[in-house]
Amino acid sequence: MLAARDVLDVVRAQTPILKRTCWDIDGGATQSANVQLSIVVGVDGHVHSTSVRGDEPVASCIAAAASAWTFPAPHSDTPVNIPFRFVKR
Repeated sequence: MLAARDVLDVVRAQTPILKRTCWDIDGGATQSANVQLSIVVGVDGHVHSTSVRGDEPVASCIAAAASAWTFPAPHSDTPVNIPFRFVKR
């Protein structure tokens, strides 16, 4: 099991990158984007699977980026759900 703090640390580190690469570029035509990312972190700490629901093309971009994330290694495969919301300012 992954500690919530471990997940939060990785997501906080990755969010500015997602904003820059997925929202600022791909989400330019819309005022907001809501994405629900579901991942499975394997015992090696790597993301083994991703699925995503939400506003395209931002959702697909986030799923692709998340597949390269690394977490502290849990004792067993661990599902994690992460919501994202981007809004134009």
